[in-house]
Amino acid sequence: MNEAATAFWESYIAGLPAGHRHRTAPVSAFAFGDSAELATELAELVRSGRKMATASLPIELEANGTALPQPGDVSIVTLLDGTPVAIIETTEVALAPLGAVDEAFAAAEGEGDRTLAWWRAVHRAYFGRILARLGGDPLDDTTLVVCERFRLVHPGEATAEPVGERPDARGREGSTVMTDAAPVPRAIEVEALDEDGELQSYGVDVLPVDEGRVYKIVDIPAPLWCHEDLQFEDVIEVSPLGADTYRLLAVRQRGGWRRFDFLLSPEVVASQALRDALWRVEAADGLWVRGFGGCLCIVLPPGSTYDPTGDVCGPSG
Repeated sequence: MNEAATAFWESYIAGLPAGHRHRTAPVSAFAFGDSAELATELAELVRSGRKMATASLPIELEANGTALPQPGDVSIVTLLDGTPVAIIETTEVALAPLGAVDEAFAAAEGEGDRTLAWWRAVHRAYFGRILARLGGDPLDDTTLVVCERFRLVHPGEATAEPVGERPDARGREGSTVMTDAAPVPRAIEVEALDEDGELQSYGVDVLPVDEGRVYKIVDIPAPLWCHEDLQFEDVIEVSPLGADTYRLLAVRQRGGWRRFDFLLSPEVVASQALRDALWRVEAADGLWVRGFGGCLCIVLPPGSTYDPTGDVCGPSG
């Protein structure tokens, strides 16, 4: 990484609680796309929270000396000149034929009109440019694509002025770069009594409601098997104990999201059925996160009637 990316990373981890896994995680830096304009636009889509997935060819990774991404990988997104913009964490990686990429993944990429037809058109053009430069077999529906999903963990600052309606480097039109800075979540540790009456510490990402005492939880708390009073979009009241460490006092407001926890076998983790189930979760405006050892947590918004249990576990449960 260059000096700017290193400083960006060090500034991020300096604000994390002691013991946060990102403090000791390996980190890499990369830019999206194959032009300065495209790298800037896609970085802004990531920073705004709209882009939550990316697709690449294995030959691209090999040419760049980059290993296949894995869930839990942490990366700094940069502009083409190396300027750091955001930090993301990979949540899922799958190898799929180009023709098997579906609507849910295309929408998660967050580009253009987010339709599968648009995704196929621009990625065939993009992958065609990559293969023309690097060589390899001709592009067709059987070409394997690395389909990576990720979550934004640090949005950084805006990188560009609004550019309005214009074509981008992939030849599409009507794209607007998002430049309004998103609120920056803060990682804190919250101490609370577990079901056995033991005091435990839980990592949560929050936004302040009343600075210093009341916060809204804005990410799925870790560990996955978390306290019942520390759930996604709950508003909690806390008492400061130290630097970024608090004692839970009360839940001011429930977020109302339904939570499902699973412990999956390696066979299920690697299955297409699970990937299909997670795409259905996203289609229902839900969120999910996978942890080590086959842990999976899914949260679904108020009003959703979807139950992912059958899709995740199969008929046998």
